[in-house]
Amino acid sequence: MEKIRMWKLDNIKAILIFLVVLGHLFDLRNQGFINFLFIVIYFFHMPAFVFCSGYFSRPRNKKAIVKYLILYIGVQTIYYLFCNYCLGEDKKLTYYTPYRSLWFLLALSAWNILLTFFDTNNHKKQILMILSSIIFGLVIGYISYPSLKIFSISRILVYLPFFLTGYYLKKNDITLLWKEKLSNNSKKIISALLMIMIVGILFYIWQNYKQWDYEWLYGSISYKAGEYGPLERLIQYIVAILCMISLLWFIPNKKYKLTYVGKYTLVIYLLHIFIVKTIESMKVLSDNPYIFLLQTSIIAVVLTTILPILPIAKENLMNEKERKGRKNG
Repeated sequence: MEKIRMWKLDNIKAILIFLVVLGHLFDLRNQGFINFLFIVIYFFHMPAFVFCSGYFSRPRNKKAIVKYLILYIGVQTIYYLFCNYCLGEDKKLTYYTPYRSLWFLLALSAWNILLTFFDTNNHKKQILMILSSIIFGLVIGYISYPSLKIFSISRILVYLPFFLTGYYLKKNDITLLWKEKLSNNSKKIISALLMIMIVGILFYIWQNYKQWDYEWLYGSISYKAGEYGPLERLIQYIVAILCMISLLWFIPNKKYKLTYVGKYTLVIYLLHIFIVKTIESMKVLSDNPYIFLLQTSIIAVVLTTILPILPIAKENLMNEKERKGRKNG
């Protein structure tokens, strides 16, 4: 059963990492209908990604905490060197303000630390913890903007409810969300209707709230800076939860040719930022939105399928050595 669950979640993670890469590419030319697609992606893809991270986490995991901290410091340093000495930029090296999407490494370390305090088997306490984390996520928006970027404190608290939800559902057997109380066809129909409803809600938001700074979707700026409020953040929470339920019901428990992508999302996440930054500096993407959409979609597919090749080759080599070792033994 665990292997089947892994296939479903790996399939979901594969889709999400594709959307992460695509979203970062969209951010290079965020205009017109591309802006709407950007909003659709950013309303749910990181919450869902954080949910999966919570599912795979364990309490009091010191190795994970140290691993993510070391990765953060290392990649933050490499990114600084890359921008300054390869692209000719003038960045300052800092470790308290993450570059681009590197905040996620810092957040993973912080969330694993917080599990020490949030870990419980009591269902009532779990619900209370999630509700408390939602309140934290709503309240943090009132704090002044510059201080929110220090160690990505805003994003850590804004996305904490999704991390805890994933973690608690694992403890309570996440398969309860897709067991046979409903037929597979019924779940797919409900999932499709949910997604249509969600896109409709987001289209309404896009049409009626264009004065918002889209950066508020990052969870890193204050309500005042983004010209929005706690109601909009709460809407994002609700939309993201509906999207996660839809994904859990709609995505099959089968292993496909591209399911492997879901196993290497961290590798893709870390490497793609250098390629996206290079593409940005080269200015090779078209100003035509339709050509831009085609270019970014192709690049996102290529990156998500090609970047895991090195770790896969390394694993295959190690497995081959182990097999030879057993034969010789």
